[in-house]
Parts: sequence; C-alpha cells; structure tokens
Amino acid sequence: MTYEKSFDTIDEFVDNISRGGEVELEYNGKLYFAGMIGENKWTACEQHNDESSKEYVSAEEVCSYPIEDKTIGEVITKAKITFRCFE
Repeated sequence: MTYEKSFDTIDEFVDNISRGGEVELEYNGKLYFAGMIGENKWTACEQHNDESSKEYVSAEEVCSYPIEDKTIGEVITKAKITFRCFE
C-alpha cells in the first residue's frame, strides 16, 4: 500500500484503531471520527454532533457504526480519510 491515508481493507482499519489509532473521515460531505478512548473502549461519531456518538467494546464492533444507510465498515475503503494515526 502506498500511504495516502486511505484504507485498502476493513481489516486494516480495525487493526489501526485496535492499536490506539484515531481516524477522521469524510463521507458525503460529513466528517466522522473513530478511535480508542480507553481500555477495551472505542467510539465513533459524526464530528461536532455529540448525540451521534456511540461506544463499543471492540474495534471490530466500530464497523457497525451507522453512516447514512450504510455502516462505517461498508464505507471505510471508499471514504476520504482526512487523518489517521499509524500506517
């Protein structure tokens, strides 16, 4: 993979956030965040929308976070990644 911030696979995304990575992405003009917030605790949310925040007990579960009529797992390889920790 050439490092352009994007994810080639869902597994690559899960590996990133399971190691403490933080990811910011843009999808259909909205910004989203996913990352680890504590031991065995992850979150995903639409940025600047506290009510959209959901917490998860595994990095894999973050893939179920709803984005429009899809999930973050379905869009992560297509979304524009605006920030990510780790390659």
